[in-house]
Amino acid sequence: MSDETTSHPETHPSAAPLPEEPCPASPPDHDPEHPAPPRAIVVDDDEGSALGLSGLLEQLGYETMTATSGRQGLRLASAFLPAVAFLDLQMPDKPGLEVARELHDQHPDIHLVAVSGSGMEAEAREAGFAAYFAKPLDLERFETEFALGAAPRFGRAA
Repeated sequence: MSDETTSHPETHPSAAPLPEEPCPASPPDHDPEHPAPPRAIVVDDDEGSALGLSGLLEQLGYETMTATSGRQGLRLASAFLPAVAFLDLQMPDKPGLEVARELHDQHPDIHLVAVSGSGMEAEAREAGFAAYFAKPLDLERFETEFALGAAPRFGRAA
């Protein structure tokens, strides 16, 4: 799939192309009775996997956006400013481990979660991912880990 967002937008839920330059995020919602949902991005070259995981996260209370390439994921992170990034490790344009390093350099507060069928858990932990999930997802474990009450357990792997 192409990395060109202007001709074939690859984000969800909005079909608008990503800006070339990062734009500031919306101001945080300070209403304690109606806090803004945490933001998450899903970066996976398999669009069906990206949309499926995004839908699951939305059911768990997250506001999500998806990207179907590593480069697009980096631009999306700068524009959307998520709390957590779910990254596939095997992508043709830019591997997830490389995306993770760049995300950490640019946005050190974003928590990284690997979602991959590649069996690269040790490499993911070494690269700073807080968690690793093999495909297909163990939905029960995933929901337990990422229910909104569990979000504060995030931390950079040692």
